[in-house]
Amino acid sequence: MFLLSLLVLGAHQQKHRQDTFQVPMVPLTPALSILLNVFLMLQLSSLTWLSFSIWLLIGFVVYFVYGIWHSKENQRELLRLTATDSGLEEMVQALQPLSQAPA
Repeated sequence: MFLLSLLVLGAHQQKHRQDTFQVPMVPLTPALSILLNVFLMLQLSSLTWLSFSIWLLIGFVVYFVYGIWHSKENQRELLRLTATDSGLEEMVQALQPLSQAPA
């Protein structure tokens, strides 16, 4: 699979323009670095993977809760609900008999 991916990346036509930063020996260098990182990850203990998974889950929860709470869509929804609630209060007060109206 690795060799097939390397072959496909090597056959892909590359742009030959001068950039300020270039990775040498593309696609060999990125492919070897991916393989090295996968090898290093496989050497980690199961306790490390468990710890990583727990912290990743905590990070996702914090990220999504903060994102949902502070989203612009949520702020618009809160404003819409507040406007609806205040309009509903005025309508209820207008429909109540004068003897039951709050002072």
